[in-house]
Amino acid sequence: MAIKQATAFHATGDSRHAVNAFAIIKAWAATNKSWDLIGQNGPLEAAWHGQQPSNKSWDLIGQNGPLEAAWGIAAMAKALELLRGRQQFEAVRGQFLAWNSSVMLRQMDHYMNDTLDKVAKGQGLNLFGNWHSSIVDAYMSLAILGDDRARYDKAMDLFHRTVKDYVWKWGRDPAFSKGRRPGEITETLRDMYHSQFGIGGLLNVAEMAWQQDDDLYCSNQYALVTAMELHARFVRSALLKDPSLLPPEYAMLEFKQPPFKAAPSSTWAFDIKDQVWRCTKDGTSSVLNDPRKFLRDIGFLPAAWEVGYNHFAGRLGLAMPETAAVLQAYWPEWQEFHWGLGSLTHGDTAGLLWRAGVNSALQPPAS
Repeated sequence: MAIKQATAFHATGDSRHAVNAFAIIKAWAATNKSWDLIGQNGPLEAAWHGQQPSNKSWDLIGQNGPLEAAWGIAAMAKALELLRGRQQFEAVRGQFLAWNSSVMLRQMDHYMNDTLDKVAKGQGLNLFGNWHSSIVDAYMSLAILGDDRARYDKAMDLFHRTVKDYVWKWGRDPAFSKGRRPGEITETLRDMYHSQFGIGGLLNVAEMAWQQDDDLYCSNQYALVTAMELHARFVRSALLKDPSLLPPEYAMLEFKQPPFKAAPSSTWAFDIKDQVWRCTKDGTSSVLNDPRKFLRDIGFLPAAWEVGYNHFAGRLGLAMPETAAVLQAYWPEWQEFHWGLGSLTHGDTAGLLWRAGVNSALQPPAS
């Protein structure tokens, strides 16, 4: 909500939106005193999950703790950046940064450091996912807001690591190419929503770095371009209810539908590490033996599509017809978690204007 209010202030000039944004951020920083690794849940954490506050212990990592911390912190830090120069800015920024240091960063740091430790020890495959994308977004947002060079450099390094492991390797690295297509990511065969979570967070980070004169969009051979176009094609096929738009190896499923109906007392789940569907029944797990690649939850989320399109098509002049078609169909982007509102903040701001109706006023009169 804070980012909506801060953006509304810039769009309208109405200072009441700035006052609201400051009030929201101050309330979070003053009220939420616990977001521990394993500890007592505070009222805000309980409310986030639609539950009544209680005194029971929560393992917040098991309850998306690091992820939800990243969502909120990335959005609020961006909101404050938009309010830089306003009367309350310095006081609220100091309160917000102190709150992050003492409360909110512990889970994100713990989770990210645990991943890097596993990478260093060679433990596990496909360790990077949408959680890492969101945490890097929070790191970058905080680093810029707080002029924290060390955290900025850490965010840059983690961005490249995440893009390489999460995006680039599929269909390119020989060890991850069999049956895979460039543009797929680690969560493509899990579902489209989490895939958009991951891609959107990375695009947010790349745009922030661009504004600091660092080009992260080109990371790992511009891997994000291919990921955007392929996933936009998936989203468009669902929009038009036309499976023929999919490449031949994919099969579209209904929302939340597993590959096959589960037998009684059995469940289907996608194994991120092994990239296979597993059916578990009575403690026994079996792997789905089907050559098709199933696509689930193929809906649209406003996960920085406008931001990425504005850079790759607008600034660089790349052709991205699938992304353009999706944006035309779902315009404008709304706000969701730590991304969104890109139609307002970035749409048609870099040249090569493409959307009929939006750019008509900018065209020279007919001769």
